[in-house]
This record gives sequence, C-alpha cells and structure tokens, in this order.
Amino acid sequence: MTLSETEDFVAAKIIALANRCITRKNSFYIVLAGGETPRVVYALLKEMVTDWEKWHVYFGDERSVAPNDSHRNDVMAFDAWLAHVDIPRSQI
Repeated sequence: MTLSETEDFVAAKIIALANRCITRKNSFYIVLAGGETPRVVYALLKEMVTDWEKWHVYFGDERSVAPNDSHRNDVMAFDAWLAHVDIPRSQI
C-alpha cells in the first residue's frame, strides 16, 4: 500500500467510524495526533460527507507552543481541515 493509499484508507475509516457513532450515539469524539504526519488525512476529511455538527475534536499533543505559532498542531489542523467544515467552534 502506498502512502497515498494509506492516507485515503485512514480518512475513509475515520469517516465510517464517525458516521456509525453519529447514527448510534448522535455524536463523535476524536483526539487529533500532533505533528505534520496527519496533514494529508485532515485535508482529505474536509472533502468527505458527514454530519460535522455532531463532531467533538480534541488535541492530544503535549507540547507547549505559543498561540498562532505555525508549529502548533491546531494551526495546521485548522488550515488543512477544521476551517473548512461546520464543526461548531465550541466543540473544538
């Protein structure tokens, strides 16, 4: 499996799990990984169909980086994905 195929597979699995959780529990909770590795997966997620209003997003990185620093995981996640979908900001 190539890197691109792996990223497509992971994004599809996340959406499938999210949609199953939303159907069963009316919500989906996810903790995001740190670093640059998930950037492509995050970009793929923004193109997928799901009920974004049911998502709850948390950041799992333990580093302490100044607000708006380009190395922050939340800055990358917003640029690649979160700024492009309708997850309520109070759920991020």
